[in-house]
Amino acid sequence: MIQIKTTESIRSCAARVGGSSAKRVLCALFCALLAVTATLASANISVSASADKDEVRLGEQFGLVVSVTHGPGYKVSDPEVGKMLGDFAVVSRSKQEGRGRPATTEYGYTIAGFRLSRATIATVAVRYTDPEGRAGRLETSAIGMKMVSTVPPGETETKDIRGMVEIEPRMSLWLKILIGLVAGALAGVIAWWLVKRKRKRELQRPVPKPLPASVVALAELDKLTKSDLLFLKKHKEFYFMLSEILRRFLSGRLRFPAQDMTTSEIEFVMRDEPISSEFTSAILELLNFSDMVKFAKLIPSDPKNDEIIEKARRAIELGREPLFGLDAESLPQPEASGHDFEGKEASSAQ
Repeated sequence: MIQIKTTESIRSCAARVGGSSAKRVLCALFCALLAVTATLASANISVSASADKDEVRLGEQFGLVVSVTHGPGYKVSDPEVGKMLGDFAVVSRSKQEGRGRPATTEYGYTIAGFRLSRATIATVAVRYTDPEGRAGRLETSAIGMKMVSTVPPGETETKDIRGMVEIEPRMSLWLKILIGLVAGALAGVIAWWLVKRKRKRELQRPVPKPLPASVVALAELDKLTKSDLLFLKKHKEFYFMLSEILRRFLSGRLRFPAQDMTTSEIEFVMRDEPISSEFTSAILELLNFSDMVKFAKLIPSDPKNDEIIEKARRAIELGREPLFGLDAESLPQPEASGHDFEGKEASSAQ
């Protein structure tokens, strides 16, 4: 056999034959036929599809095999198969690589149909690349299937069987309202239980015993002394704070609202009380001196300030004498034990 690969080879073959022009034409046609045959032989790939049944019942599953046979050097992609193949639903799929020459790859599909009378398995497309890198596409032929009823012989079919259709679940209005009310009631019960539990814990928590008024007053006096008010020459602010400390101390010790009273009113109350005259004199002296600084613009010297601080500490310490009784120590502590004395502007006093 003479193998013809190019047009030049065909022409050379015709020239070697010689003879009349008719013989040369016949020789050329024969050589061209050989060339076409060789070209077709080079495209060594084919695809086919076959079903394992010719007749199936509604909903019955059966197999479909797509075979791809190709020569060496071909790269074959998986078939383009979705969820449906024509009138049939794809249930599962598999792949089996074959060996030999030529190589055969089989793609298996389990499918099922839900349509009476005739149904068609759609074509399956396969893409490939030949040894020379050229892309191609082959398709199988469509396969017709006969669908028969699922009812036993002798009985009448009432209606067609169709595949399952997903539907959106709907809820009636009254059921939505009922669920909302139940959820709201449950949330309310949980909130009430949490509040009740929190209050119960607060009631069970031990209440710390308040500090004695004298202890609180001495702590506030120490904090005021360590402030920078006197260093910054803010005498009015300093004595305003000192007056407030003494008034809170009197409220805790003697059980009268000294914070809401003027110095004259405090003096009137204290002179009617059976208390120490030394304590009364010390407290009134401090309050009167503070009023002089606050309202009469008195500017005391540094030694005088030190003297006033010592007198205030002595007056508070006198508050711990037995003549005030044990009950006075259990009175509530003053509400403002943590005042900020650093640069705080004094508001108007009594």
